Amino acid sequence: MVDNPPVPEFRSQLGTRLLSVLEEFQTRKEAAGVADVTAEQLNAYVHGKTKPPFEVLARLAFAKGVSLDWLATGVGKRKLAERSHDFSGSEGEEVLVPRYDVALAAGSGRLLDEASIIDFLPVPRRALDAAGVEPAAVVAFMADGRSMEPTIRSGEDVLCDRSKTTVRSDLVYAFRMNGELRLKRLTKGIKVDLIIRSDNPEFPDEMLDYRDVDDFEIIGRVFSVYNRWVE
Repeated sequence: MVDNPPVPEFRSQLGTRLLSVLEEFQTRKEAAGVADVTAEQLNAYVHGKTKPPFEVLARLAFAKGVSLDWLATGVGKRKLAERSHDFSGSEGEEVLVPRYDVALAAGSGRLLDEASIIDFLPVPRRALDAAGVEPAAVVAFMADGRSMEPTIRSGEDVLCDRSKTTVRSDLVYAFRMNGELRLKRLTKGIKVDLIIRSDNPEFPDEMLDYRDVDDFEIIGRVFSVYNRWVE
């Protein structure tokens, strides 16, 4: 029988594994946004000052395709064989996510008239739990346009967490602006309120000042294309 490692040693090893995952993000701020904690909290986890909650490890692991077992315990392989596995499987309880008959424009924008539910997408509850998403807050839309390629392709269904309406750390959001339903990466600006970015370099950034628009609302954070995670 193998004795459990002392707590300080265990936290040190966990911190080393956690740091290797955090280094895959462009910035510590981005990682903090995905984990839904502060950058200071992440640093405390890395240095073993406090033990990270399961939800934090799960969000970071799934964001980077890392085995949660490996991250939490050091057991097994670091990388998952296929990141889409947790969304494509049919085992376990499923949540039926409502899909609306509107398109999130990943290009120039499409007018949002009147949305209605056209069908439901089955999503394993364990996948939503791992992402830290409440099932009741999830809705699905179709992406339309090329500006978010290769992250999100035109015609793909995206899952949106409507409880996340505060812009954080260069993540992808669904939002309404001047009657158009948009799908873009949002960043808080210095001289403007928001910078609206596309993942496709062919499309230029847009600068948004709230005073220049009559209608603006964050619908929610897009955390997944159906069967794939979105970073």
